[in-house]
Amino acid sequence: MTNLHPETSEDHIYDVFEEYCRVVNLHLNLDKRTGYVKGYAFIEFRKLEDVKEIMELHKHQKFQILGRTIELDYAFVERPDWSDMARLKSRSVSHKNVRERLEGLDTRDFSPTRG
Repeated sequence: MTNLHPETSEDHIYDVFEEYCRVVNLHLNLDKRTGYVKGYAFIEFRKLEDVKEIMELHKHQKFQILGRTIELDYAFVERPDWSDMARLKSRSVSHKNVRERLEGLDTRDFSPTRG
């Protein structure tokens, strides 16, 4: 999720999302210098179906935290099932680009310092 208010706390995020389903993990990134939220967070749910439901709700009724409308998008820790991925279709990257990056075929990720 992005567009978080700098003073957002984990409790604010839990209050919004646990109304719909159980939050398994939440990573709220803080600026080391100021101690405020950097503006984005990662939230994990138990089932992909829960995520789909929340994304569908968000399309029709945007979620707000501390007066800011937050934006939601998908992020995967494990390689997704491609049959589901075709239905999810993230705005930020195409299905082909995600597959190339996960399979290591995208040359823009090449770095001479990587082994």
